[in-house]
Amino acid sequence: MPATAKPEGAEKSKPSRPGPNKTEQEYRRLYLDASERDGSVVRFQPFRVYLSNGHSYRPDWGVFWPNGAIECHEVKGGHIRSRDSRILFDTARANFPWWSWVWAQKQAGGVWKVQMFGERESQMSTTRRKAAHP
Repeated sequence: MPATAKPEGAEKSKPSRPGPNKTEQEYRRLYLDASERDGSVVRFQPFRVYLSNGHSYRPDWGVFWPNGAIECHEVKGGHIRSRDSRILFDTARANFPWWSWVWAQKQAGGVWKVQMFGERESQMSTTRRKAAHP
C-alpha cells in the first residue's frame, strides 16, 4: 500500500485535541512565528498522512511556504516514554522525502534540541536556531 496524503478539498483533518499544549506553543513562538512573518502559513496538526505500514501520522505543526515547500514539525517535551512517536515520525519522513522534517525536543534547563531532515534545505533562519542553542 503506497503512502498518501489527502489532497486539497478532501475532508479536513481535525486536530486530535483542541489546540497545542504549552511546549508546542513555546516552540511555535521561538521557531515558527518568524516564518509566518516571512510569508509562510503555520497550522497546528494541519493534516494526516497515511503510511505504507498501515498507520497514520499527524505532525504537530505544518509550515506551508509560498514557493510550495512543506515543513512538518514534531514537538516533544523531555518525557518521551515510548519510541512509537519517533518510529511514526521516521516512517512518515521516509514515505514523504520531498518534504522537510523537523524533530524538536525540549530538554532539561529549557534547551531545545532541533533535528532537521530533508533534501530541501529548511527555511528556518540560523538566528532562530542559534537562539534556541545558547
